[in-house]
Amino acid sequence: MRHGDPQDSRREDSGHPAGTPLVEPVVFNLQATSPEKLRRDGGWLGHVLVLTAAKYDPAERFRATLGTVVRDLEAMPEEQRERWLDFMAYTISLVFHSRAPAERASLEHTIIAALSNDDNRRELRAMLKSIADAIRDEGRSIATLETSRAMLLRLLERRFGALPEAIRATIERTDDVDQLTHWLDQVVTVDTLGEVGIE
Repeated sequence: MRHGDPQDSRREDSGHPAGTPLVEPVVFNLQATSPEKLRRDGGWLGHVLVLTAAKYDPAERFRATLGTVVRDLEAMPEEQRERWLDFMAYTISLVFHSRAPAERASLEHTIIAALSNDDNRRELRAMLKSIADAIRDEGRSIATLETSRAMLLRLLERRFGALPEAIRATIERTDDVDQLTHWLDQVVTVDTLGEVGIE
């Protein structure tokens, strides 16, 4: 039995109720532990740790590791389907958050190509689309926020001249687009900088 995997029974002298799974914690230094040892001693999670340890590898090496890990994880038993989905969600998130945007399409292809089961491919395509949509929406929100800040600063400076550093700092740290829009509306209707209401 691999470390970290539950066993069917627990020793009588453990003080835990009969049938409580025995789980032995395992600690790995990802930088100092070989991929073989992670796979051997880490159970299914060990495969995910191999990918985590490789997240800053050169593109071709990371792509090869990704394909291997996805193939290995597909062998998980059906009764661990939810855990497989969690591992795959983590894998996809790692790709989107740790790798260069220019690599993403190729890495998405690697994930899908590594799967042998059509149902798994369909499920992962949907997951990839969902995560990509969320990241795209997040990017749009950030762009909207940055545009609103820049527009507000420009209009305030054109209307009222050089801005006090405190007002500039308040605008730069405001993450609420509605608040920025309110201030933008105020710029065109008020007579003084103080009336805009930026504190």
